[in-house]
Amino acid sequence: MNFFNEGFYMQKHSFLMFLIVVGLSACGKKSNEQLAQTYFKMALMDVAESPDLIAGCKRALGDIDKALENAQEPEYYALKGTLLFKLGQYEQSEFIFNRALDITTDGVLKAEIMNNLACLWAHQGKNDKAAAVWESLKSDIFYKTPEVAMVNLGKLCAQKGDMSGADRSLHEAVMIAPSYIDAHYYRALVARQQGKSDVVKQECGIVLTLAPTHEGAQQLARMVV
Repeated sequence: MNFFNEGFYMQKHSFLMFLIVVGLSACGKKSNEQLAQTYFKMALMDVAESPDLIAGCKRALGDIDKALENAQEPEYYALKGTLLFKLGQYEQSEFIFNRALDITTDGVLKAEIMNNLACLWAHQGKNDKAAAVWESLKSDIFYKTPEVAMVNLGKLCAQKGDMSGADRSLHEAVMIAPSYIDAHYYRALVARQQGKSDVVKQECGIVLTLAPTHEGAQQLARMVV
């Protein structure tokens, strides 16, 4: 079973939405900084409003580069790193994420960037580095969604064939956030691999209570009837 099919969570409880809040609530300063804020907001809207993710990311990349020409803010670099990741430009993405980390003093933003960087490392096969980040994020006071780190870690364990480790991480995720649908669903997938039909039924039942039209859980539940 390939747990990479849906990727890791760069945007759950949404990193981009966090940047949108930062961008739209910030008071623009004069001259270059004000112009940079305008381009930053345009980049965010490019992604949020485009029906085609790749096309939206390409447009947004052009706007964020213009923002950076006028002001070098960590949230601008963070957004650029995310866009480069989405566009498959992994080496450039890592470089830009590290640039954002070098200049940010905001603990919340730093934690979000670290989650994205761990996602990037996982896609590159740098599993130990990714796992270390997610382990640290679950107890980072600045990271607001530790359940996301645990789901990412669980998926990474599953991809490596460590189903026991995957179940531990996913169980921790549902303990932190009992209504987190993805945590329950992925735990059901892992349980099926372990032959634990009772857990599959339990977790699918929770998913379908929270989201009755969840197709994956519906299909999985039928397999264990």
